[in-house]
Amino acid sequence: CQYFYKRGIISPGNDTFDIDPEIETECIYVEPMLPLENGTLRKTPFNFTLDFHRLVTLKVTFKLKAINLQTIRQHELPDCYDFTLIIVFDNKAHSGRIKISLDNDIAIKECKDWHVSGSIQKNTHYMMIFDGFVILTCLASLILCTRSVIKGIHLQREFVTFFQHHYKKEVSFSDLMEFVNGWYIMIIVSDLLTIVGSTLKMEIQAKSLTSYDIC
Repeated sequence: CQYFYKRGIISPGNDTFDIDPEIETECIYVEPMLPLENGTLRKTPFNFTLDFHRLVTLKVTFKLKAINLQTIRQHELPDCYDFTLIIVFDNKAHSGRIKISLDNDIAIKECKDWHVSGSIQKNTHYMMIFDGFVILTCLASLILCTRSVIKGIHLQREFVTFFQHHYKKEVSFSDLMEFVNGWYIMIIVSDLLTIVGSTLKMEIQAKSLTSYDIC
């Protein structure tokens, strides 16, 4: 698609110009359903003219499909990729130099029809079931440890109130920490990290998460 001014007449030699700032859009779609050798593109008339005096932006959008076979060495099934590419030629400045930018969106999915000799696809499902069991176990541990910490804090407050009421003294920090079990805090942090890591691992195995670098 190209985006251009509705009207534009520029004469640098005479220092004159006539511009209508309203932006118009013109697009052309190329979708060959058959191989290019059959000449379908040649028979289809295309009228797509670039007028650089009026051109503001030119956007080229297309899709690519690819299969990553590198994972076979790690005894994993290959991934199928869908790349949506957008190339933008920015001529808004009209300075004689067109700025070019590339935007890439990637979608990963399981291949529809595949065959790999000696593949172990069932093990992937078993690993996801095991990860789900780990998440449930860590979630139960997280709930129990959090409950113990909360009860310890409540007991701590009751002890402070009792000590101030009967003995008129402040409780030291070291005595207050006796009501908080540090191991429970570490277990809570460990459970949270395990749940997050296992969830990301399951998302990657299910081809639902494409941004591997966030791990």
